[in-house]
Amino acid sequence: MKRVFESRLLLYFAAFLGAITVTYLFFPGFMSKDSFEQFTEAQSFHFTDWHPPMMAFVWHFIDLIWPGQQGMLLFNNLLFWLGMAFILDSRSSRKELSLLFLFVIGFFPPVIALLSTIWKDVAMGSDLVLAVGLLSKASTVDECKTKRILLCMNFFVLLYAIGVRHNAITAVLPLCFWMSHITLKNAITSMKKKIAIGSLIFASLVLFNAIATKTLIDEPSYLPTQWFMAHDLTAISAMTGEKTVPKVFQNNKNMTYEDWISIYQPFRVEKIYNPKNPNRLKMTRNPQELKILFTAWLSALTRHPLLYLRHRIMLGAFQWGFAEEVWYPFQTGIQNNDMGISTELSSRTKITVMILYALRNSLLFRGWFYLLLLTAALFYILRYRKKNYAGIAVGASGIFYALSNFFFATAADFRLIWWTVIASLILVLLADE
Repeated sequence: MKRVFESRLLLYFAAFLGAITVTYLFFPGFMSKDSFEQFTEAQSFHFTDWHPPMMAFVWHFIDLIWPGQQGMLLFNNLLFWLGMAFILDSRSSRKELSLLFLFVIGFFPPVIALLSTIWKDVAMGSDLVLAVGLLSKASTVDECKTKRILLCMNFFVLLYAIGVRHNAITAVLPLCFWMSHITLKNAITSMKKKIAIGSLIFASLVLFNAIATKTLIDEPSYLPTQWFMAHDLTAISAMTGEKTVPKVFQNNKNMTYEDWISIYQPFRVEKIYNPKNPNRLKMTRNPQELKILFTAWLSALTRHPLLYLRHRIMLGAFQWGFAEEVWYPFQTGIQNNDMGISTELSSRTKITVMILYALRNSLLFRGWFYLLLLTAALFYILRYRKKNYAGIAVGASGIFYALSNFFFATAADFRLIWWTVIASLILVLLADE
């Protein structure tokens, strides 16, 4: 018994050490344009929904304790590493390899490369690792009070995940049903009741996040759904020459076929809104204009479904690593800024980045490989481990999130599929449970 306690203590200490090590390697943390936008909101305590406000809200209080981006860097790493420790501590098989698995996954190039950066994608992914860890732990606990505490903690962890990315709900949904199963594990109840409770948990999370978002933002919504619709419409216009975008969104009312081609890129939406481009599209914060855009989008998809799919497949090809080079696999430093944050990197950080950069176009950063791994592991579980609810939930979470990116992503960055990558690695650990 003492030996088991010591090995578990060692596992959690190793997780803490892992979080500290990654923080040290990339200190004070990489920042991109998105990072600085959210940091500005965190410091000013003035929030918009250009980025979901939850991360900036939490960052505000972390910044009060430890000013700068380093506090958020450590916070994300603690979420990730603690979650991995919970998952490994809850496994019933190969416990003697827990430390090895912890460090292999934690320092795996596509994992550590993104743990370097303060992004909402990393915040969501790290938070979901903790959610899976808490649920794994709750599923092995017999004592009711401890289980209730773990499940209650998990509710707030999932709430944070939903609050940091617009499409996080797709990743959270399967975990809600797993949470329901754990809650009613020892009760004699029907599958319908478990589904109903899971749906109630999910609906509560969505409702609380909507209330929190509305409370935090103090100016009209940026209506973020317009981005993917404008991207899709621009793609169809660039392929057909047809003006599918409503005129209210056109800066140049006399755009030609060549003009549509000039602003369209399948792998990112930014060029559409480039303020230096006379053919750029306008953004709206008017809900009535958004309805006009939605109607145009729906009409274009109905008339040109194959062209829409062509655009989405092209974006997916970049995102999942089918192109010759992986599109924006990770951030390599701190972007130039006017906030007084130095862009100088330490020698240890430069060496680490140099190693990761050499691997950027290897199989390790090819998203399709992890999607294949995830699908194979989930198929194995559904075929041979039908009562492995943890594996089914994690696998479904990764796949649902991947599907949401196929339909709604406006960029091909590797960070957008990071949770699916993490889910595939966790699923390999859970496959034989």
